Amino acid sequence: MAYCSIDDLLKVIEERLLIELTDDEGTGTYDAGKIQRAIEAAENEINGYCQERYASKLPFDPVPGLIRDLCVNIAIYNLMLRRGHVSEEWQQRYKRSVEMLRDIADGRISLGDSEVEEDTVIHTAKGPDDRVFKDLTGY
Repeated sequence: MAYCSIDDLLKVIEERLLIELTDDEGTGTYDAGKIQRAIEAAENEINGYCQERYASKLPFDPVPGLIRDLCVNIAIYNLMLRRGHVSEEWQQRYKRSVEMLRDIADGRISLGDSEVEEDTVIHTAKGPDDRVFKDLTGY
């Protein structure tokens, strides 16, 4: 499952800009293949940051909203890089996105239930006969 779609990008930038960033042949329409490659590159970057903390959950499905937003920012940045010019606004968005990915990787930002393992074990420290209890939430 893709972390974002062309429609998600179009919620952030105008179609005219998407055409400018991808229409190398002058057809007057955006190139969906180039956009998909930019999205895939963004997904790979996101997975690289999230690999250690969320390895068993990758690729994310369902995709957390924050991951979708970061993917949109990084994909648009990637498309601008194709043209050799990234505006100051998009440089800053990319930089903030990477900072957030680092915070996710370091555990400072949580993706909610995505990081909770199914078999949570709780240990008590009551003495030499420490007991181990399974979390029975939902039973």
